Amino acid sequence: MARPDHINAVSGIQRLPRFILLGCLLIGLLTGCGKARPGSKVAPPSAPATLDHEAISLLDAFALDNQSIEEIRRRVVDRTIKCMKELGLEYKDPTEATTIGIQGATIGDFVRYAESDGYGVAASVAYQQSHPQAGNEDANFQYAGSTPGQQRAYWLALTGVPRQPDIDSVAIPQQAPKPGQEACMPIAIYQELKDLPFFSADLGPTIRAFAATEFQAPSVLARDRDWSACMRNGGYIFSDYLSAVEDYVNKSQLLTASQVLSKRTDEIRQATWDAGCYFQNIYPAQRLLETNFLLSLSHRHPAYQKRICKVLATS
Repeated sequence: MARPDHINAVSGIQRLPRFILLGCLLIGLLTGCGKARPGSKVAPPSAPATLDHEAISLLDAFALDNQSIEEIRRRVVDRTIKCMKELGLEYKDPTEATTIGIQGATIGDFVRYAESDGYGVAASVAYQQSHPQAGNEDANFQYAGSTPGQQRAYWLALTGVPRQPDIDSVAIPQQAPKPGQEACMPIAIYQELKDLPFFSADLGPTIRAFAATEFQAPSVLARDRDWSACMRNGGYIFSDYLSAVEDYVNKSQLLTASQVLSKRTDEIRQATWDAGCYFQNIYPAQRLLETNFLLSLSHRHPAYQKRICKVLATS
């Protein structure tokens, strides 16, 4: 069955403000990146109010300054737009995507997102209905001009490459562009990413490797059974924490846009239970795992000790 149009704007499932592939950042700049028992009245579990301002992820708080990839991407876009305008050229944010999964930098934000937007599936459909041009040809192809000379000049100014580059050939700059090579997008990317450990040459690979396997760590997997039992109290049958949002998205792809919107209340209910069970069962193990990882980083990389200690003390 073909994937319905109303799911096309989904940029990818995020369980938390979790790290996604570096390519998603670049793609977003260049091209645009369980069943509940009826009538169940059991109240879902919730996180203690005292934890409302606690960071949802110590790793994010350190490695991304507690920002999401989307927040970083939008600032890169703003810098790029300003740079191109100074050159007498136009650049438009090509991304018309929404992110699927419960979002939030703090525990309070995370819970409130689940209670208002669920997993973001119905919200994504509503966004696309209010933005009928979403998914159409990138306007930047039009801004590039119609002649080969105009297109070459445009892409050189934007990316430093004389044509729209293949996404696989674009790298995250590790140093400031050299004089004469100051294309707008590489400069913007470098300025926004240069101080973030997640993208640094020394810590980046280690952090990304940890982030990619964090939820497969034995200490976190051991809490899946408790999370599953918690979800069963709400009428949801899932074997592991990562399956709930994926199951909901997969089922939504078989529905029409109006059907997805009509199930918004069901989506919010499931996501609220998911978030509550997460904080009750998965979060403590995740936080301990991230604490130990950051402590090990501080020992191996003394230059980051002060920054890591601040995160552990204030987040």
